[in-house]
Amino acid sequence: MRMGRKHCNIPLFIPHMGCPHRCVFCNQNTISGCASFDPDTVPDRIRAALETISPDADCEIAYFGGSFTGIDRSLMVRLLDIAQSFADRAVPGQARVRGIRMSTRPDYLPDDVMRLLSRYSVTTVELGIQSMDDGVLRVCRRGHTARDAENACRAVKRAGYGLIGQMMVGLPGADGASEVATAKALVAMGVDGTRIYPTVVFAGTELYAGCLRGDYTPMTMEETVARCCAVLRVFDEANVPCIRLGLCASDGVRDAAPGQAAAHPAIGEQVRSALYEEKIRAALQNAAHGKPLRGRVLELTVPRGEVSRAIGQRGVNRDRLLAAYGLRGMRVREGDSFCVSLSDGAGQNIEEKTNQ
Repeated sequence: MRMGRKHCNIPLFIPHMGCPHRCVFCNQNTISGCASFDPDTVPDRIRAALETISPDADCEIAYFGGSFTGIDRSLMVRLLDIAQSFADRAVPGQARVRGIRMSTRPDYLPDDVMRLLSRYSVTTVELGIQSMDDGVLRVCRRGHTARDAENACRAVKRAGYGLIGQMMVGLPGADGASEVATAKALVAMGVDGTRIYPTVVFAGTELYAGCLRGDYTPMTMEETVARCCAVLRVFDEANVPCIRLGLCASDGVRDAAPGQAAAHPAIGEQVRSALYEEKIRAALQNAAHGKPLRGRVLELTVPRGEVSRAIGQRGVNRDRLLAAYGLRGMRVREGDSFCVSLSDGAGQNIEEKTNQ
């Protein structure tokens, strides 16, 4: 992709098609807000989407929601042909379709499917790995193993496609340690990006029935943020971008999971804000050089667009920092990099620490 061009997906959801399994947590009709799929509408939907996208954008036609490489072969070829017809032509004044993106299961990329995909402008494959713990995978009835995920990642990387690894937090049988291990395994397998989904309980799933029986308890907000922070930290340290944290705030999600922390529409921002607070605390301690902080003013410079994340939702980060260290105040401004300094409140810097 050329530098400076914005990327966007044209999402087309194919709920449950191609997937013979029904994982204990899964209700794709609710998650995607789409209960059916009509392939005849695909060309018009792509054209309509292109009309709303900036002409300077690069797009991928993205088949999401089911197990794309497991659907009926003739339908898969038909959908690939449709997407390829848009990738093969450039329309002046319209966003460019640079390739085809798809999500699928780790056990649905055999050699014959990979050969088929090689005939098209496939750019990215997203794998619903969810966990690299075979015990968790069995409890969730995923129908594949961690070894299947390893093999699929190798096949995608060997083909030269972008690789996105999707994982879940809070699954039955999982704990914080197994989730961090999964994140580290995804990094080791060479993912180019990740999606992190805290587990949401949907009506009509086995997990919902388990909640009614008392076999499963959804995570609290505190648990959700802490466990998501732990895995996001792994990806951040490896410079692997997280392109999504939490489900999209569709009407289906709001209706199916009232009051659940994992379904909060801003859960991703809450997690990222919590990590930002950790970053500030570490830099603040370094800047203090062991001296008392009480009565000082925290002067914080953050990269552009990160002020609200640094302050926290409703100022929660600011309030916690002031209370924890006895600071007299906190001033935040935008700059080119992250920088923490301490002042006497009259503009006189006392100590400074910069983290790139």
